[in-house]
Amino acid sequence: MATIGRLVIDILAQTARLQANMDRNARTIDRASRRMQSSLRGVQQMAGLVTTALGGMFAVGNVIRTIAGFEQAMANVRAVSRATAEEMEVLTGVARRMGATTIFSAQEAAQGLGFLSMAGFSAQEAAEALPATLDLAAAGALDLGRAADIASNVISGFGLNAGNAGRVADVLAAGASSANTSVEQLGEALSFAAPIAASYGISVETATAAIGALSNAGIQASRAGTGLNRVLNELAAPSTETIGLMERLGVALDEIDPTQNALVDIIRRLDEAGAGAERFAGAMTQAFGERGAPAMQALLSQVDVLQQLDAAMNQASGRAREMAEIQSDTLIGAFRSFTSVVSEIQLQLGEGGLLGVMGEVITFATDIARVWADMSDKVVNDLGTVEVTAEA
Repeated sequence: MATIGRLVIDILAQTARLQANMDRNARTIDRASRRMQSSLRGVQQMAGLVTTALGGMFAVGNVIRTIAGFEQAMANVRAVSRATAEEMEVLTGVARRMGATTIFSAQEAAQGLGFLSMAGFSAQEAAEALPATLDLAAAGALDLGRAADIASNVISGFGLNAGNAGRVADVLAAGASSANTSVEQLGEALSFAAPIAASYGISVETATAAIGALSNAGIQASRAGTGLNRVLNELAAPSTETIGLMERLGVALDEIDPTQNALVDIIRRLDEAGAGAERFAGAMTQAFGERGAPAMQALLSQVDVLQQLDAAMNQASGRAREMAEIQSDTLIGAFRSFTSVVSEIQLQLGEGGLLGVMGEVITFATDIARVWADMSDKVVNDLGTVEVTAEA
């Protein structure tokens, strides 16, 4: 009997444990079910939002605005650039391609072409420079107008052709990410320094490195550009004060000539000669002036940094595209890419005949409005005539 009793107790215990496990499993399944239902509701809501968004984007009004906006932007390009029909076909294709593959819409790309054209670029040059300009705008978080202005200023300042737009964009992006400055500030500095630097054979890479070093010392934007100009001009055509300072330092004049020596080598030679020492501070100010002396002292104190920046700028290929992709790899970037693709689809609808049809409808409506306006004027004039007659 004891054995039977123990067996019964064991069975009851196992049954209780089984029931408890079943209860836990039931609760787990219930929670999973609720989570799944919640997830499904979220998916349904998201699908509803996407459907609503797409519906809004493909509403007739939005499609017409997109088509008309692009058409007007390209008309502006033609007016500014005086491009031929064949050139306009190329420009239109470039703008459409950029709109379909970047975070910028075709209309924004067309506006970029307009800005480049206003900067004096030919139709072919503008088409060639546009992709790099878009990368620079995305990398530097700039609007297209400012990016085009900066790129064109630097290209023109250094006497480069439009084929160097990618190189310029890469160097500006690398400079902004390697020193205490921004693409905007670099562009402002180079707008002052580029012509002078180029006249002494100094590349955009080296000039950007020098401005980066100055920026690290708190000399930024226009102050960096004018400060670098003052340094270069004094090195190239030494004044009596500079000649005297070089004699005290034991440095030959041909060692500091920027047309014969790399800027990094000049600054290192002066640093090794002790030009940055406090005892030469007064002589440095007399030689390089109130604006040039702080710039020279900043370069002397960062000669190693200057060399590193110079090397980095000469290895900057692809940097603008890389930074643009990073800047675009966000929710906002994804949404902008999505809307750009939608805009391209809308433009394709226009090619399918919608633009022509709407143009005819608008022209017809305009004609009706003009007739109505003429009738209204006639009615007002007639009423005035009646009133005058009645008074008489």
